[in-house]
Amino acid sequence: MKTCGVLRRVRVKGLRRMRIELTTRAAADALADYLRHCECSVALVDERTLEASPRPRSQSLLEQRIELEAYLRVWKVMHADERITLIGPAADSTQ
Repeated sequence: MKTCGVLRRVRVKGLRRMRIELTTRAAADALADYLRHCECSVALVDERTLEASPRPRSQSLLEQRIELEAYLRVWKVMHADERITLIGPAADSTQ
């Protein structure tokens, strides 16, 4: 079983983590595994919430968000009974 632990945020070339909420812990774990398979950086915030960002590349913040949302759409098709709430960019702990 995974534990939440302390979340460390890292900014790389303007990369922002997106906060995503799911309905169950099992769904959060499944989405985290899928996003890691897609080479995304993922951290569990709590039982049903995670923060994720695509692998750092030289793309804009908009392109990074589009890439992450594309992964979420594919996962949603594979898990049609699950609900995903994209909360938005994670709070920047450096401000």
